[in-house]
Amino acid sequence: MPEPTRADIVKIQRLRWASLALALGLSTYWSWTFSGFYWLLARIQFAVIGAYISGLTWLVVFTVVAIPLHLLARAIAHLAGLTQFDEVELSLWLPPIPGWLGKFVERHMLSLFGLLWIMGGVVAGGYFLLDGALAGPLTQQSVETLYRGEQPKSRYVDLTGRPLRSDDYLVGSTGSTLSRSGAGSDYYYFPMVPATWRAGDPVRVIVCSFHAQANDVNDTKDHPNRLRGILRRRVPPLALEALRQTAVVADDAWLLDETASPANDRQIGLTMMAGFTTFGILMIGFVHALVWYGDRKLQRKQP
Repeated sequence: MPEPTRADIVKIQRLRWASLALALGLSTYWSWTFSGFYWLLARIQFAVIGAYISGLTWLVVFTVVAIPLHLLARAIAHLAGLTQFDEVELSLWLPPIPGWLGKFVERHMLSLFGLLWIMGGVVAGGYFLLDGALAGPLTQQSVETLYRGEQPKSRYVDLTGRPLRSDDYLVGSTGSTLSRSGAGSDYYYFPMVPATWRAGDPVRVIVCSFHAQANDVNDTKDHPNRLRGILRRRVPPLALEALRQTAVVADDAWLLDETASPANDRQIGLTMMAGFTTFGILMIGFVHALVWYGDRKLQRKQP
């Protein structure tokens, strides 16, 4: 079999990367929207073991999707006359870049990584700072108003209602695992309803909390029917699916994030900015110190 030409290798690499990118994109989209094959596997796990492992589910979905897409790319290659598809290994293909740019990247690679760390810290920290700034002032809100479809005056609220913390509705989350037992979990999700709510009625407010019981919450132990947090429009899909096993949850349900507050968001944002920026500056400084030290040693060796 003749050796593949440079043009053939480029075409084969593009087909391979296109199939891989499509598999990654489809798997990630299904996991983010909790739909497609990802949703089906999660439902099966809930039905069989009463729990759901998101990371493992994504890996299985990606594998199942990637194999047929690879076979499809192989078939397309053979139809196009690229019979060396199986002989060409998957490698990073990049278009030619100017020589000066390649030398600059090679010389300053670690400094560029440090700059990326700084940029990542600014973006991630800025998100938390913005989220805290847009939450608004603390206001008193009744859960009944949210069930009537009214918009809250502020997203940072003391929400009054009836939390359903019983085992029938409580869902626990630990890392990438979600369980209906909730034992030893890092986060807990449960509905919050008005006094007029009856079993079978739609749930329109879900609470995310560090605590399964009201007497564990210092701010609300004397007021078990009043919870403080930031209202968000998106309930995590995995928690939504688990709660729908025993309750009717509206598609437009609110999430009361009891783990968040404007002060905490500001602290997290500033900490991330400071931490990432410090690490990036130290990395850049360390690289330049090594370069300076190496240049000094070369100068001393020269006659």
